[in-house]
Amino acid sequence: IMESLGGNQLFFDRFVAQHIAFFYYWLVVILYMVSPAVAYDLNKHVEQHAYATYDEFLTSHADELRAQPAPQVAIDYYQKGDLYMFDAFQYDLAAVGSKAVPLITTEIEPQGVDGVEDDNASQSHKSLRRRPIVKTLYDVFYNIREDEAEHASTMQILQRDITLRNRGRD
Repeated sequence: IMESLGGNQLFFDRFVAQHIAFFYYWLVVILYMVSPAVAYDLNKHVEQHAYATYDEFLTSHADELRAQPAPQVAIDYYQKGDLYMFDAFQYDLAAVGSKAVPLITTEIEPQGVDGVEDDNASQSHKSLRRRPIVKTLYDVFYNIREDEAEHASTMQILQRDITLRNRGRD
C-alpha cells in the first residue's frame, strides 16, 4: 500500500527500511530465544507506537485523506481473497478474554464454481465475514491503524500465555 503511494521512490528510503527490518527481525529472534515474553512485549510496544502514530496522522490530515480515493492495491487487500485467514483472526478487542466476535461483518452470498451462483445454495449457507470499508485514503490509514491495534492485542495475549505457562513450571 505504501509503495503505491510513492513510499518506495527513493533508494535511500528503501535501503534504510529494508536494513532496519532485517536487524529488527534478528533482534526479535534473539530476544525470543532468551525470553519469549520480552520479545512479545517489545513487539507490543512497537505496534502500540505504530497505532499512536497512525492515529495522530489521521487526526491531523483527516480532510485531505477523505478527499482522496483509496489506491486499488488497498481495495484489493482489504476486500478480496482469503487474506491469510483474515476473517478467522480479526476480532473485537473488547471481547478478548470472553467470547471473541468479528468486528464488522458483511453477508456473503454463497457462490458456485468460478463465481457462478449455485441455484441450489440456500439462505442458510450465507456466511459472514469482516471486511473493512475502503473508499478513501482515510479509510486505508484507519484500517492500517486498526490492524496495528490488533497486532498489539495479539502480542499482549501471547505474552500473557507465555507468562502463565512459565508460572506453571515453577
